[in-house]
Amino acid sequence: MRKSISSLAALALCALAGNALGQATDDCASSPVVGDGWYSWSLVGATNSVAGSCGGTSVAEDVFLQYVPTYTGVARASTCGNTSEDTVLAVYSDCAGTELACLDDFCGLQTQLDFPVTAGVPYFVRIASFGGGATGSGLIVVYDSSGPVPPPPGGGTPGDNCTDGPLVALDGTAAFTTVGATTDSAWSCAGGGADIHYAYTATSAGPVEFSTCGSGFDTAMMLGSSCGSGDYGCLDDGPCGLQQTMTRVVAVGEVVHITIGGYSGSTGDGTLTIGPPCIGPFTPPSGATIEPEVCDPNQGPNDTVNGGCNVTPEIYGSLACGETVRGTNWSTTSYRDTDWWMFTLPAEDTVTVTGQTQFNAQALLIDMNLGCAGLTVVGSAYPTACLTDFSMSVTLAAGTYVMWMGTAGFDGGTVCGTNSDYWFTMTFAAGCGGNPCDVADTNCDGSLNGFDVEATEQAVNGDFSNFCQPSADLNQDGAENGFDVEYSEYLTLNC
Repeated sequence: MRKSISSLAALALCALAGNALGQATDDCASSPVVGDGWYSWSLVGATNSVAGSCGGTSVAEDVFLQYVPTYTGVARASTCGNTSEDTVLAVYSDCAGTELACLDDFCGLQTQLDFPVTAGVPYFVRIASFGGGATGSGLIVVYDSSGPVPPPPGGGTPGDNCTDGPLVALDGTAAFTTVGATTDSAWSCAGGGADIHYAYTATSAGPVEFSTCGSGFDTAMMLGSSCGSGDYGCLDDGPCGLQQTMTRVVAVGEVVHITIGGYSGSTGDGTLTIGPPCIGPFTPPSGATIEPEVCDPNQGPNDTVNGGCNVTPEIYGSLACGETVRGTNWSTTSYRDTDWWMFTLPAEDTVTVTGQTQFNAQALLIDMNLGCAGLTVVGSAYPTACLTDFSMSVTLAAGTYVMWMGTAGFDGGTVCGTNSDYWFTMTFAAGCGGNPCDVADTNCDGSLNGFDVEATEQAVNGDFSNFCQPSADLNQDGAENGFDVEYSEYLTLNC
């Protein structure tokens, strides 16, 4: 491995020189007993105490800390971003050289090493340099990998500033905190602020999911090609309430920068989970209406099938009560496909939409009675690739509405032919047999009043002498009962 000098790390070390830190020592047997925290080390004047099995450190100069955890789990030792030295880390159960783990490069020329621990048992953490012969120095942090990184010795929040370097992100779940963080990114959504930064290096090609779901505050997230840039996308709420999940298709070795902040600068503790997108159940019913649009991100914003208010002239798909639709959405970092399915509600009624998606989605009911300029979202659901099922029921006045489907963000994570499909079915509480007001005059006397309710009550009890409609099942739930009487009263008051 080649040596390199990081001026940023050198400046950071100079800035921390005045802090009182525990110091790793040359002799393993006399190494300081430490817990979670940051510690300084230097290979100047060091000798070799034990042989390392990796990084050409069998006879390299080394220094040690004796780490005694208060927990049973997985510990993490890291020199990432905190030295200019090409470090090699190893862990031993004793100073006789019984090696438990050894690792060379992880984050560039520095190292981050995870190792299993048992509460109260000492572990000897060895710091050396690739090939030996080095006289570098730096900082090392050791802590419980299931918790947040301890605050740096100079104070502040880990990962707070891009100038100090982002935290290293790995596949799996890691705890974080934004408490005390400042804002050094230009947020394009959520009024984001109080942010921290991670860098994730992809270990395999394909879609990767980044999620703050389950965090304890209202988070916002950006993905980008550089620290704090957010050029891959920004997302506020959804698909898990006040937290979010974003997906990006990556190449092996690609670095994705993750910025986590809070809505309007809110702060708190949370978790970042990284891994392949979850694949949940997707079972579209037979007989669905197939969207007549080819899934093709190359079309950009030019949706000539059902682009709704996003295209000129406006164009909508049509939707009827009881209809099941199957369609597709896609996303890039610049555009996303949005499908606008328009329907008319003949009278006030409760509209229910149920369905599934293969991707992190937004499903919206939109009031279009004032046109695109005055549209209002009146219902919403946020299904995910894991939690694919969604359902929403909203009571709406008579008028024109849209069932809207789209991806949760502009992150390039929804790929045609891979995870791009959705389906949904829309129903009305009054049933799908036409305008419910057509059957409101149940005694056919030309007026709507209490006599219609009385005629309906008689009909559900078997007396059809004053009832002129084909069936007393006015609400079309498959039974003739008191609910139909209540619905008759509703119709006489609202039709």
